Amino acid sequence: GYIQRGTCSLPEEIMKEFLHCPYCGTRYRERETNPSRCTSCHSETWRNPIPVAVILQPIFLPDQRIGLIGIRRRNTVQSGMISLPGGFVNFGETCQEAAAREAREEANLSIDPSRIGLFDTANTDDGIILIFSIAPPLHEKDLMDFVPNFEASERLIINVQTPLAWPIHQRVCRLFFEGRTGALLPLQGEHR
Repeated sequence: GYIQRGTCSLPEEIMKEFLHCPYCGTRYRERETNPSRCTSCHSETWRNPIPVAVILQPIFLPDQRIGLIGIRRRNTVQSGMISLPGGFVNFGETCQEAAAREAREEANLSIDPSRIGLFDTANTDDGIILIFSIAPPLHEKDLMDFVPNFEASERLIINVQTPLAWPIHQRVCRLFFEGRTGALLPLQGEHR
């Protein structure tokens, strides 16, 4: 299940982590500050942002236009809506590796993580930091076939007018299509 907080829903298992002290199990008060201080054992627990990797995959179209890969979400928050491929960064994974993995899982794209660069970052009011990465452009004719999967029912090529599931995705797409593409420099491995 998901817990709705502000404009984003967090998986319930993530939010449960912050309801009780991890040292003694005492339930925190409703509106706990950061750090949370346990009233029983007096330990402090810090709540850090949750990183989410989102990938912009530019696509050269036959008519000389450029688009971005989007997915129609399925079995998840905003099901039926279109978004950029992305998801939580796993422990021990770089944001480039996470972006490449999410592109593979959701859109059947094969991207070398070492060729992925930083495009933009954004924070949500729910404690998530979105890391928007950009991959080198592909030609539409070079895309592998798409197979619907658990998270995506469809892969699409989107443009600046395509309505997206979240305003932050819409803003980043607008920046891309306005030509403010950021640096296509790969992130270095030491910036984990």
